[in-house]
Amino acid sequence: MSERRSVWSGALGVWLVLAGACGEGGGSEDGGADQPSDRGPDEIEAEAGDGAEAGDPAALPLLHREDLTRLGAFRLPNGNYGDPDVSDSFAYGATGPAYHAAHGSLFLVGHDWNQWVAEVSIPEPSGAASFDELPVASVLQDMREITEGHLAEIGAAGAPVQYGKIGGLLVVGDALIGTAYSWYDAAIEAELSHFRSGLELAAAGDFAGMFKVGERNPGFLAGYMAVVPERWRALLGGPCVTGQAAVPIISRSSQGPALFAFGPAELSEASEAAAIWLVGYPQEHPTLGDWTNTTMPNPAYNMGSTVKGVVIPDGTRSVLFFGKTGLGIPCYGLGTDDPSLAGTFDPDGVEWCYDPVTFDKGTHAYPYVAYVWAYDALDLAAASRGEVEPWDVVPYEMWELDLPMINEAQGVQGATWDPARRRIFVTHMSIGDWGITAVTVLGVS
Repeated sequence: MSERRSVWSGALGVWLVLAGACGEGGGSEDGGADQPSDRGPDEIEAEAGDGAEAGDPAALPLLHREDLTRLGAFRLPNGNYGDPDVSDSFAYGATGPAYHAAHGSLFLVGHDWNQWVAEVSIPEPSGAASFDELPVASVLQDMREITEGHLAEIGAAGAPVQYGKIGGLLVVGDALIGTAYSWYDAAIEAELSHFRSGLELAAAGDFAGMFKVGERNPGFLAGYMAVVPERWRALLGGPCVTGQAAVPIISRSSQGPALFAFGPAELSEASEAAAIWLVGYPQEHPTLGDWTNTTMPNPAYNMGSTVKGVVIPDGTRSVLFFGKTGLGIPCYGLGTDDPSLAGTFDPDGVEWCYDPVTFDKGTHAYPYVAYVWAYDALDLAAASRGEVEPWDVVPYEMWELDLPMINEAQGVQGATWDPARRRIFVTHMSIGDWGITAVTVLGVS
């Protein structure tokens, strides 16, 4: 099946809905693969209102900046947790967070070099002004390499691809679903994107993957994931969503938030799992902004933007993406803290870009802020039905996110949703020493 337009199967004469479980509530009633529906979209929408959130979905509220309240923050512990010969720390990590409701905890990817995963507790967040005064999470499960040596096997037929990273994690029943991508896939070799492991991180032999999801390049899919609230599953086309955006080699990724509906029960080495395209901006349709723009500020999307997480708070129409964006004029080159050098070139012909927080050669758009892109789920549902193109779906609002202890250069690393207490956990590198990471907790009204 293809992505968005696979919702309708002319051969079967049915609308295909990616049913099945997502989250920690167990599997579908038959425990098997997702099943086709012989109902049209109007019938599907009507049935979707029979549950706990019955009623017209258009009547559900949209979230705005003032509906997210900062409850405080906590920090991740220093030190190594796992193999003493490996940098099993949370420094330069805390990516791909996944809320684990059964334990009231978080799964997180640790140090960027290793891509190992740990589970940590969630202490009561504090509003302390000093990073050192924040409460510290406890490690519930030490760092483990949950792909069991398969992280790089995302090329055709599982061929290895360089620069493999875990893009996101999601608890689904008794499984930990993950995404894997190449950070710098210059040769456009990656084809596979998702995997399955268990919730006991030290257990061996429970890895399965890598799996192909959808037809687009994994640069659109192999990142953040989220559970779709029951009210929206039939409307969006699946129980879970997955996406990726704004990664290096932008021609293989989305120039702004991207999202696809999928069913974890369909993950299989034997066949491609369907993915219904809900929103995304390929190179030929840069609706929010063009990566090549170097003439004017455009916070909605520029070469300094990153998208690292998505949450869909139940009881609302909002789909919230979290990341970082630049407020300045974009520039590709070497960062410098000397304003007089900006716009000039070094002896090798590389442009100097004024950026006092990032000196690397690459993309710049200083200053940087944590950022939220807020979408209306009704617009994504229209894309799921094929009524609009995914690149014609745009945010109803965007805003800067106040995270006082964030490392401006690195920004947001991920986001995940606690439906019971209506909290969003936003992970980010902090102002602490040695790349120590923190988690800001937001309450949703």
